[in-house]
Amino acid sequence: MTRDWPSDSFVFRSGIVFVACIRYLVSGVILFSSSILHAGNSEGLVTTPLVNEANVFMFSAGSHVNKPACATQSLGTWAVSLNNPAGQNMMTLVLSAHAQGKKVNVVGAKNCSDWGDREKPLWLFIVD
Repeated sequence: MTRDWPSDSFVFRSGIVFVACIRYLVSGVILFSSSILHAGNSEGLVTTPLVNEANVFMFSAGSHVNKPACATQSLGTWAVSLNNPAGQNMMTLVLSAHAQGKKVNVVGAKNCSDWGDREKPLWLFIVD
């Protein structure tokens, strides 16, 4: 007698592979979410936007909480380099929100690599 469906051992092995994939996926989500939970973040209206001679855009947006130890400034608490497209896009979005009087939500990268005493944004969005 012939069967048209996979053998029981094939189904068993496929189930093990599926469970392993799900386990790795869940582990990745947990690691990613825990890294974001410990990054700085803020939400609010954009204030004090400025660009300095080093081509770094700085701004504030509400109260900056969970800052890394390197982020010691209270004014212009976010800093992003304009030497790459990502930084330029972030500045465009922040200035657009500022011009419209809308809030932005900012999540930090947990470092001050673009300016020594201000956290670098990892991502941000306009809050409607």
